[in-house]
Parts: sequence; C-alpha cells; structure tokens
Amino acid sequence: MFIYAPDKLYKMDYPIPIDDKIISSIEKLISQGMVKYKTPGLAMAIVHDDDTVYARGFGSRAKNTVADENTVFNIASISKSFIALAIMQLAEKGKIDVGDPISNYFPFELGFDDEPILIHHLLSHSSGIPNLDDTLASRDDYANYDVTKIPMIPYSSWNDYFRFINGAKEFVTERPGKRFYYLNTGYTLLGRLIEVVSNQSIEDYLRENIFEPMQMNRSTISVEELQNIDNVTQAYISKDKPTPIDWNINLFAKAAGGIFSSVYQLANYMKMMFNDGRFNDTQVISKDTISLMHSHQSVESFPNTDFTSFYGDYGRTGYGYGWVIQDDFYGHKIVHHSGSYFGSSAWFAMIPELKIGTIILTNQHPSPRMYALAVLSLLIGKKPKTEFNLLSFQAKLKSLCGVYHSYSKVDTVEIIQKGNMLFLKYITLDKLDPEEALIPNNEKSDSKNIFYSIQTEIGEFQTVEFNIDGADVWLQIERNKYRRE
Repeated sequence: MFIYAPDKLYKMDYPIPIDDKIISSIEKLISQGMVKYKTPGLAMAIVHDDDTVYARGFGSRAKNTVADENTVFNIASISKSFIALAIMQLAEKGKIDVGDPISNYFPFELGFDDEPILIHHLLSHSSGIPNLDDTLASRDDYANYDVTKIPMIPYSSWNDYFRFINGAKEFVTERPGKRFYYLNTGYTLLGRLIEVVSNQSIEDYLRENIFEPMQMNRSTISVEELQNIDNVTQAYISKDKPTPIDWNINLFAKAAGGIFSSVYQLANYMKMMFNDGRFNDTQVISKDTISLMHSHQSVESFPNTDFTSFYGDYGRTGYGYGWVIQDDFYGHKIVHHSGSYFGSSAWFAMIPELKIGTIILTNQHPSPRMYALAVLSLLIGKKPKTEFNLLSFQAKLKSLCGVYHSYSKVDTVEIIQKGNMLFLKYITLDKLDPEEALIPNNEKSDSKNIFYSIQTEIGEFQTVEFNIDGADVWLQIERNKYRRE
C-alpha cells in the first residue's frame, strides 16, 4: 500500500504541500542515497498531526522480495525511546522514581558511594560511565561473520553481566551528571529494571503496555517472535557487496537496540507523541511526561563529543529521556534518534511544535538513514542539497574533486575523495608521499573560497586554497596555481 494524501496537508508556518513535485524530490533523494550506500531495502514514512501522509518502501527486503511500508525492520537504538517510555510509565504508576539509585534494584556496584548513579542518569546518558560492552553485545554476530576479533568473555546470564560490568570500577572516573557518555549499557540496565519492577519479561511488558495500546501488533523485541510475523526484512552487512546475515540480537542488546517494527506502525508512535501521549482512546503516557522526555536532561558537556559532530550543529544539543534534543533545526526544536546495529540502520525525527516528522528504516548499515532529516528540512521549506549539512558537505567534497593542471599542463595534480576526506594526489611532481590528506579550515572558508591545509615534513601546515569562479575551480598551493580540467 502506498499512502499519498495531498488533501490532508499542513497548516503551519511553512506550508509545503506534498504534491507530485515534492514526492519526486523526496524519492529521487532516497534513491540516490540507496545507490551511494549500496542499500538493499528501505522504507520511509511522513507523519503530520494525526495522519500518515506518506509511507512507502524502496528496494528489497530480501532477495527478489519488495520492501513496503509494512516491512518489519530492526529499529536499533530508536528502541531506547520505547525503553524510556516504559520506565516513565512505571514511574507514573509509582513503582519507581527516576531519582532512585539504580543499585536499589540489582547488584550494580559502579559509581561513588556519596553520589550514586540514578535511574535519571541512565535515561539521559549522564551516568559518567564510558562505553563498556558495545562490541560484546554483538559478539556472536561479529564472530560468525569475521568482522573483527573480540575476546571471549563469559557473558551469558545476568550474573555474568553484572560480574563483567562491576569489574570496570577503575574506568568510572567522572561524577554522575558531569559528562555525557552515550551508553548502551545504561539501557541494558533499564531493560532489566523493567523486568524486575513489573515482574514481567520485557517482551510481555512492551507488548501489553506499549505496542498493543498503539496498535503496533507487528512490533516486537523478540527475535523468536519474528518467526510468527510476515514481511520481515533480511539483515545485511556491507563488504564488497551487501551480504545477508541472520538476526541474532542477544539478551543484553535487546533494550538498547532490539525492537523490530515497520514505518507504518512507528507512525502510530509518533502520532501518540503529537497527541500529548494519547493514541485513540488510550492515554499511553501523560502530557507532562512526554514534555519531560522531550526536554534536555543532559547536555553535551564536551563540544562535538557525540551527536553534534555526527548530526550537525543545530543549537544546544543534549539528551532527554530516550531522545536526542537539538534546539535550532532551522528555527525549530527537533526531537530525534538514530539507530544502527548489525544489519540495520534507522532514523526517527520530529518537530513537535509543527507536529511533523519523518521515519526511515533500512536493512543495512551504513545507509542513507540521515536522509530522514534531509526530508524533514525539505518539508519546512529548505533546500537539502545546499542547506542540509550531510548533503551540502558531500556536494562540496564532490565539487572539488578532479584533475587540475598548471599553465600549459606543466604540472598536474588530482583531488580525490576517500570517505569524508579529500586527498591531494601528485601526478607529475616527484614526492616522497604521492598522496597527502587535506585538513579543512572551516573558519576561514566561505562558499567561493575554501581553505584546507597539508602538513609538511617538519610538522607545520601549508595552505591549500580552492577558488570557485563560475564553472571554473582553481587550486592554489604555495607558488603553484592550477585549474580543474
């Protein structure tokens, strides 16, 4: 099913109608991203207020099988928002308080005796605990597909888990609330807390208290339950080409990134938040709690430590309860979360004041998941290819690549792109190192004059200057001047 409802569009400051032109722009953008990242399958939805105004699949969920808006993907770390929602439901019922020390509930020993780590700190990634076990949570997958080598630490029961975690005391040197460390371990602990407090498995709790009330009957946190759900995507890893793998999300990865859902069902989740915590006749969570979860509970204390460097600088950046919060996404607060796991990649983004949001799920990482933000920027009147940081940055790199000649082609160099870096490759000059990395100087650059540096043999920096003059691109390095052919 393809949903396209131009008669239900926006009454907001940026009335961009979803007409054929916008649909074409969106789908061209997504298709180009899938080619770039070699993504087998993707699904996307756009939500406005109480309506799913667009939902569609692209590519294949598995070999020769079309992906659609009902295809079930792993949503990876977007799962954290559901775990936070469950924790806040339990808090509203008086079964826990987010100000409680987490050690009140199970044998957790990290932190400081005079300043314990609270549930609040785990929800907001402000516990002061650095990454401890991301790789171990995926150990079986990595070992099976020989992606990397991981020590075989006994790690199969909750006793094993606490034994391993509690051994990291010397690594916890930051006081709670002082430094932002994105911590999957924290959400693993919160998942366990749900089970301890509710006396239910995490699967049962989420099904009864979150999925069923929001009519998300094809959503689950159990790999085993996937066997009873149709239209589930194949997972892929990217080597020379997409390689199919099995879903193998173990006990300790579930809460941090183990939920499976479709864009069509996640649209219900977004509608609930746009409707102050209510879905149809069910109050899933209170309006005040939604507001609390969507507010800064911790702020990145070290610039570019995590989200800002990967998402872009959209004003004050921090974390609520299960959500990334940025204050100035083209003049609006944006609430969003990305996710990536072994064989999946996802993004869920919304502007609550405009009640508009986008969702992208894919069956491979890396993927064009950040295009969810690009589409959102388009829907509020921006031009993603020139204004959205991911696309504009990649376009800038591409615009500078090519072969450059000096006068009469006496000397030739080439600018090449590798990943997110540019390199200067010498064609005719005799250099000890035929390629040198270009180090960007963003503070000095503008749209027409773009500055980089190369490091010399004595450790100093030499300026590399690009000048854009209409169709011509010039390159200047010390005494040498080149024009792109």
